[in-house]
Amino acid sequence: MQYQTIRQKGRKNITIQITSDARVLVKAPPYTDEQAIKNAVISKADWIAKNLSKVKNRVKLPSLEEGSSLYFAGVTYTVRYHNGKKAYAIGEVLYLPKNNLNKQLEKFVKQKFEEYIKPLTNQYASAYGFTYTAVKVGSARSRWACCTGDNQIIYSYSMAFIPHVLCVYVVCHELCHTVHKNHGKLYYGELCKIVPNYKTLRQELKKYSGFCTFLRQ
Repeated sequence: MQYQTIRQKGRKNITIQITSDARVLVKAPPYTDEQAIKNAVISKADWIAKNLSKVKNRVKLPSLEEGSSLYFAGVTYTVRYHNGKKAYAIGEVLYLPKNNLNKQLEKFVKQKFEEYIKPLTNQYASAYGFTYTAVKVGSARSRWACCTGDNQIIYSYSMAFIPHVLCVYVVCHELCHTVHKNHGKLYYGELCKIVPNYKTLRQELKKYSGFCTFLRQ
């Protein structure tokens, strides 16, 4: 098994990390001998294989190259670059600044995603009789969305880059939390009424886990 060793001053233990591009990183104290590192890798072989498989099954992150296609918030854009300071779109052409790219694109995506996700949430809430207090867009990296105790639904703008059908699944998932705050039998019974194939969609959503940190690498 191939792996890269990184010796770090001040580190006391050996840790193993799987990167988003399917590399195995072994982080070790400065004077750890090679055999100890090999033994650590061998002891974690099953864990490494399992997590490498997950990473390799993930959907590839979008390209921001000139002329590439970029989907977010229900629209597929063609990427073009300009000398200005802001990201903006004319029709289905997305103009990106050459400087400060990620920050400006993030700002634009948040705006477009908010315009997209608020009506979508209202559509499904109205259709199935749910009520919520607010819809907000945040920047969470570790989850797609959450429902607060007072029924505010907060979405990560990273959702903008996943397919519409998966956005619908997340919306319904959170709307069910306005009634059932945990993931018990009553919760899944409610979700199954709205999204009978939720298990399939949940597995599909896992393939997009790398998108949670897109633009924030």
